[in-house]
Amino acid sequence: MEISDAGIQLIKKHEGCEFAAYKDIVGVLTIGWGHTGTDFDENTRWQQWQCDNALQTDLMKFESCVNKMAMVELTQNQFDALCSF
Repeated sequence: MEISDAGIQLIKKHEGCEFAAYKDIVGVLTIGWGHTGTDFDENTRWQQWQCDNALQTDLMKFESCVNKMAMVELTQNQFDALCSF
């Protein structure tokens, strides 16, 4: 399965998009639509397309994990919820 457009829109609505890197509430360096990792630093600024690309890349990883780990058939809404981070 793949996350639906509705699932992506829900993530975007609740996550928000930050073009400048910041530390989240627990101190994790974050940028874009909630992207974390080692591919940016605290001085990084992204454009919208970079935020969107990172979200797509992150979602592909989450989709793969959910597809591998799910032991039952999931509805689209359940799958979307499990892929949201």
